[in-house]
Amino acid sequence: MRQISDCRQIITSIKYVTFLFISVGLIIINTACTTVATTGAEMAYHRYDWQQSINNQKITFSIKQALHQSIFKNSHINVDDFNYRVLLTGTVPSEEISERAAQIAAYTKGVKHVYNFITISENKLGNYAYDSWLTTEVRTKIITQGKMPPESIKVVTDNATVYLMGLLTPKQAKIAVNTARYTNGVKRVVEIFQYIYYSDNPDMPNTLQDGNLST
Repeated sequence: MRQISDCRQIITSIKYVTFLFISVGLIIINTACTTVATTGAEMAYHRYDWQQSINNQKITFSIKQALHQSIFKNSHINVDDFNYRVLLTGTVPSEEISERAAQIAAYTKGVKHVYNFITISENKLGNYAYDSWLTTEVRTKIITQGKMPPESIKVVTDNATVYLMGLLTPKQAKIAVNTARYTNGVKRVVEIFQYIYYSDNPDMPNTLQDGNLST
């Protein structure tokens, strides 16, 4: 009788373990399906997929590496990019050095446009900690109020000037600019957007257009 009882316990344990494996498997499958669905929707929305993100990271890295030259020894140059558009901010001692930095960025593989907002100054301007706080504050407000995917916009702050980059509809861009403009501490807002125009005709593709640089 004891052997029968032990066998029953073993069978019960096996059934329980099997149930756990099935349950975990269903959870994993369900999670994977949900992730794919969400990612697909976001990619269809803003056309900025993970591959583009990796390419932009490579561009940023290449430019920063190229700026490690003696000519830039006393310079403070920030490199940011979005959808193959590069933004240069910071300070350099002369116009010549600023132009050299812009040339390096422009000739980097994959770069489609360079926006040079480097300031000519012997000293670094602004407060890095305060600029970082402003970036977080503005970005959080824009994403919340505009109800847009976080990946669709990039916020860069240098010396309290806020630069907005992204793939947005004109309506979303307006919300982003107004939100940044009325955030305490922001001195100036620069728009560097690409606008998405959705087609009402399912047979016609959506269009993407570079916006005019606005400061």
